Amino acid sequence: MRNNVKIATTFLAVTGLWVLALRQQWSPAVAWVVQILPMYALVSFGFYSLAVIGYRVASFPTCPEASVELQREILEARADLTAKGVLEPRETADGKKPRKRTPRA
Repeated sequence: MRNNVKIATTFLAVTGLWVLALRQQWSPAVAWVVQILPMYALVSFGFYSLAVIGYRVASFPTCPEASVELQREILEARADLTAKGVLEPRETADGKKPRKRTPRA
């Protein structure tokens, strides 16, 4: 809850400063910059967010043990489903792929 109050307070303070800046008598060039500041801030926040997400994805730690365990669990599940008849075997004893069955009506 404290974080929400902090964010709301910061947002209201920045919005208040922006409204005060809008009410000032500026030259047309400065007034235009003040008017587009919220859009600039939103676009900057978007680029920052994309950069952080990209960095986190690129530096995501790999776990070889978890990968091996996941592959083992996939093979176990595939064998279990094949034994129950949900999946067809991947290859027959002679190395050929099995024919596809037509679905029952």
